[in-house]
Amino acid sequence: MKQTITNMAIAALLAAPVLSAEPAAQIEALLKKWRIPAASITVLHRGKPVFTEAYGGAKLESLFRIASVSKPITATAVLLLSEQGKLKLDDHILDYLPQFRDAITDIRLRNVTIRHLLEHSGGWDERASGDPVFATYEALKENGLSLPPDRDEIIAGWLTLPLDFEPGSRYAYSNFGYVLLGRIIEHVTGQPYARFTATHVLDKSAQQAGTLREERIEGEVEYFDTPDAPPALSVFSSQPHAVARPYGAFSIAVQDSAAGWLASSPGLARFLWRLSQGKILKKQTLEEMLRRPSFYPPDSQAWYGLGINVVQTPDGPALEHTGAFPGTVAEIVHLPNGFTYAALFNSMPANYAAFIAELQTTLLQLDE
Repeated sequence: MKQTITNMAIAALLAAPVLSAEPAAQIEALLKKWRIPAASITVLHRGKPVFTEAYGGAKLESLFRIASVSKPITATAVLLLSEQGKLKLDDHILDYLPQFRDAITDIRLRNVTIRHLLEHSGGWDERASGDPVFATYEALKENGLSLPPDRDEIIAGWLTLPLDFEPGSRYAYSNFGYVLLGRIIEHVTGQPYARFTATHVLDKSAQQAGTLREERIEGEVEYFDTPDAPPALSVFSSQPHAVARPYGAFSIAVQDSAAGWLASSPGLARFLWRLSQGKILKKQTLEEMLRRPSFYPPDSQAWYGLGINVVQTPDGPALEHTGAFPGTVAEIVHLPNGFTYAALFNSMPANYAAFIAELQTTLLQLDE
């Protein structure tokens, strides 16, 4: 699902007043209002926990799907490889995807670079042509594609289609571009995407999410669809078979490097804090990650950098990324004063953008 960019809301809330109510009670009321069964939230100040709470039977260390919050993780892996001289951000992606080169029909694909994928300017616009990583049972059957979906088959098929705009000319959120980044990481390292990224960006215990209920691992929460949401047809069955959307309406394996990680809120908060402090990437590389892309107006105060939303504040850059699909909402935020949080939920409200705005209002008011 397309990530809703909420970074302008962050800028507006930086000076929010502190509420008198207890934060744990505020969050509990938020969950009740939005009918979300469980959550895990970690707030850090300069790397030290100042608020940690789990709700609805979850534990603080419970694992949640994090959806598009996987993108900063993938971007960090790519930038590490650039630091090591194993790739350059302005290299053309087809140099690293030779197995798909013969599939292309739009000559502009030859000009797409790794940087374009990282900043969502590769030429794919989900609003215009759809999102192949969320292909439904009906779409897969109509196009004669495999059930369950095969990632390489989907990539090869999507690359035969024309781009929606000139690469590098504007921003348009693209899960597909981040799926390609995972394949580039594999080509450069000779390792599976998840193995390299867990070892060098997260930790060796980090895991990719399964899709089906029986694929849940020890310590992972259960996922719930929006109340009253109708079931969907499973993409894991060749015959029509209705399932709850979080457990088979789409394949998480297809979107591994775009939206596939499991995480705990403490682990995710530590990742963002370490990233912001130059403890994963070198300072120069981090500056490159946060730099305003050239196609944004020069007076822009908010933009998508290389894998992360950036809001320019008087005190420095604030960082944010949100992710959501049925059964999941995740958000990470870091402010320049050292305030950092990760918030994970096991259901996605129908109006998830409004929910995120309320969540930000609540959590950013902990920043005294």
